[in-house]
Amino acid sequence: MVNSMKKSIVLFAFIAVITLIASIGGTFATWYFAEEPPTPVMKSEDIGISEFEYKPFQGVYIDSIIVYDFKNVTERATEFTKPTDIYSSVRAVAGSYITYKVTFHNNSSVNHWFVKKSFTNSLVQNSLVDKQNGVTITLKDHPGDNYSTFNNEDWIPANTYRDVYITYTFGSNAINEVTTFVSYIFGEKMDAVYTNFVDILNNQETYSFLAKAFDDKYSATGEVVIANLGKEKEIFDTLFGGDVTINVDGQDVPVTIMIRRENVDGKNTGDAYANGPTGCEYTLYITIDELDANNNPTGKATVFAVTYSEGGISNQDKWYQVGELYEGTSSLDGYLGEDAFDYTTWEAVPKEYIVADGITYKIGLEQGDQYQKMKKLEEIMAVRDNEIFNKINNTQILKKVYAIIHNAQNKGKPGYDILKQAFEDASPFYTVNNNGGDIPVNTNCTRAEILPYIEAIQKALDYYNQVN
Repeated sequence: MVNSMKKSIVLFAFIAVITLIASIGGTFATWYFAEEPPTPVMKSEDIGISEFEYKPFQGVYIDSIIVYDFKNVTERATEFTKPTDIYSSVRAVAGSYITYKVTFHNNSSVNHWFVKKSFTNSLVQNSLVDKQNGVTITLKDHPGDNYSTFNNEDWIPANTYRDVYITYTFGSNAINEVTTFVSYIFGEKMDAVYTNFVDILNNQETYSFLAKAFDDKYSATGEVVIANLGKEKEIFDTLFGGDVTINVDGQDVPVTIMIRRENVDGKNTGDAYANGPTGCEYTLYITIDELDANNNPTGKATVFAVTYSEGGISNQDKWYQVGELYEGTSSLDGYLGEDAFDYTTWEAVPKEYIVADGITYKIGLEQGDQYQKMKKLEEIMAVRDNEIFNKINNTQILKKVYAIIHNAQNKGKPGYDILKQAFEDASPFYTVNNNGGDIPVNTNCTRAEILPYIEAIQKALDYYNQVN
């Protein structure tokens, strides 16, 4: 069944996100599976499942694995168990590697996103995973990629198979016989948490309650964060209606949330404390407790961050999401106790983000332009990125959409209204010249401000093209 998959397909799916206390609507996305190089036949071998019988639950599980490529690796012994565990035992030398082509199957009706790699302490070699000169595990969309291009930006659409290339690279401390047991964790989209929060901000009653909680704490202690831990959990129970959970691999697990109210974009937009700082955004830091609290060998938590502002270029009187949901890491110390983690230690995971066809931007990477090196949330949110603006102009996506929505023959077609609304929502960021002959984007905004609107246009255009 997997071998019959087409090498180049475009999949579209409306995202059915989980119910988080209240039902939350979804959105849509398009997946592009690019043509990959032919599998090296001489180096491929089937890997069997180490169970006799298995009835899959509704979610993501491994359907099959093959060894795609390797260098200086011998005595390979690899097995997988459902849902997403891979056991690997190899004899390696420094600089050797092995790449597995892993086919994941999502047999549920809900899109599942990739959360993280998870390790067990039952095998001592796992202490070498993702350590300097140890075992580096890289998840990739294509075998030739040289960093983790399959990451928390990626998900497996409902009722879909997807191939992921996983490369184990062995350093000088991971030689001779190396055994690892790694679980690749998937969960339902994190949208459920932060979509719910923007509704809280835009509801006068819940917003007033939240703002007062911050004012009171700042007045008493000078602190600018609250978390659903200790006594402050009552605040979150009131806002969210009870414990916050998301579904990971078929189980509802608790989520720790810290909210920070502080200026992160360097602009005079957002909220103000009573007799305190102004221009403050609300930032959610989200950690999945069950994944990071138990024997994580890295000593760090994977912490997702998303920021909201008000009074910007496009939303004068409405709170809105600024930029992406960014993945980062922070120390676990104290995070599951009475206090939330120190947000100043949060650091973005190096990653390339896809905005639209031909448009990408990078954060936390050490090569290239200066903006690519930015790791702190404040740097990422505040950067003015002329290269991104130039890329948007050069792809001419705005001209394409303008031509569609101003053609009377297209009115009433499926997806037309969605596309028109996305284009109009972005109107503060572009100028229409010569009846759509030239539509340059304005550069009087940050990258974080403009990207959600361009992404929404691209997704709406993908949907329009898919259904027409």
